[in-house]
Amino acid sequence: MQIGTGHRVLHLWSLSEDVVVEHRAGGAMVIRGRWGAEWIDRPVPAVREALRRMELGPVLLANVETGKRGGGGPGQLPGSGPGSGPGQGSGPGQGRGRRRGDGPDPGRVIMMRVVGRLSHLIVRTLGVDDLKGPLLSVSPVARTASFAPARLPEETPVRLPADAVLTPWRSGFTLERADARYRVVLHRPEAVWVLGMLAWPVTPEAASAGLPLPREMTQEILAYLAAAEMLAPAGERGRLRVG
Repeated sequence: MQIGTGHRVLHLWSLSEDVVVEHRAGGAMVIRGRWGAEWIDRPVPAVREALRRMELGPVLLANVETGKRGGGGPGQLPGSGPGSGPGQGSGPGQGRGRRRGDGPDPGRVIMMRVVGRLSHLIVRTLGVDDLKGPLLSVSPVARTASFAPARLPEETPVRLPADAVLTPWRSGFTLERADARYRVVLHRPEAVWVLGMLAWPVTPEAASAGLPLPREMTQEILAYLAAAEMLAPAGERGRLRVG
């Protein structure tokens, strides 16, 4: 099955199913999950809109309107200061339609900072703009989860860890480990194909060359699996258990 190269990979965000968003007097928001509550004082419009959309399902944060330029501290979680954090950078979720030299959009910077602080309450989904559904999704199962996918070195061999457990689930599979902070759901065959390559030591370059998938798709699937703690160095003896 050859996947057309005209499609692009999408990085989507949503709140976990058990998360509840409450709106308080004065404009504050309370995000409640299995590990307690997170308060957001005076959220900027971009933060409020992003969370509203994420309650409904996976969304592309780049499509969230950030409002007029300007603003500052309001909309940050207590204790969140300047600097980078999960969910920031030049990757998914950054703004569109801005001219070179405009500088950072303050509303978007605040939005990504807040979303990053809520990483333990957020499901990250990798999709394709082909209307065939998501490739895979990564859900946090620990308070310390802070998902930050990044491309793997092309020449570094990796494989599945020894304690990886693959279980049939609805129309796909789940991938779990005893000590991992995440649970992965493989929704489409393409994600399972990539997983199959990892039963043996393989470099990302070789995996991309050996599959009938666009290179970007294979690389992003590997990046998500690595960030979800589902990859190990090739030197570690690995074995996939099917439950």
